[in-house]
Amino acid sequence: MKILMFGRGVIATIYGWVLQQAGHDVEFYVRPGRAATYGDAVDLDLFDMRRRVWGRRVAEKWPVRFHGALLPSVVFGTLDQPPTDRERAVRQAFREAGLRIKERPDFRGWLWVHFASDAGMFAQGLRVGSLSQLAGATGDLREALLAGRELLPLLQARGLDLRRHRGGVLPFRTPTWLTAPVLAWLTAHVAPARVSLTAHSDPDAEEPREVCRDTLAEARRLGIPVPRLEAAEPHFARV
Repeated sequence: MKILMFGRGVIATIYGWVLQQAGHDVEFYVRPGRAATYGDAVDLDLFDMRRRVWGRRVAEKWPVRFHGALLPSVVFGTLDQPPTDRERAVRQAFREAGLRIKERPDFRGWLWVHFASDAGMFAQGLRVGSLSQLAGATGDLREALLAGRELLPLLQARGLDLRRHRGGVLPFRTPTWLTAPVLAWLTAHVAPARVSLTAHSDPDAEEPREVCRDTLAEARRLGIPVPRLEAAEPHFARV
């Protein structure tokens, strides 16, 4: 199958590599001028978790330096409609690459939950320097979870039925005296979990700031109080 990946960030790089390993013809579509910036090779350094719970480290050159983890499953979804034949073919390509498929019938809602949880984590990460600083830090992870919990009413205000996303919101509804130490232990001692945070070490990265700005603007538009996100605003507000 010929596959065109839009952009060459972390996600496109991970799945472009794994799909090419499965025998597909993969190309990347990037903005004008970005191709020269990226170069024609990737230095991969990741944990492949498709067949081992603890992951298998992969360090190789693949035709932009990358560190991260390849999880054993990939999320697909629809907007309460069955997938088309073309969408089924894409799912099969990922299965043939050794990945399990997780289906989300309310994919828009799943993305909203994911976006809000990112905003909670990013807000605390920006307060302490970067997301990488949260690894093994019980107190900071507790604040990140509480920031995410404060965003649940925002999701409801946008019309999201949280009952359809119990798994996604569970970490924020569970008491933090339980979840924060567990996350701290995992991100300190389990390599794939640790890398998922430590790979985000750039204190000047723009994506965390954009996520926090967009989320705070939407909360203010809908009149939803988000005190922790507001407290972090000096770290992501445009100067």
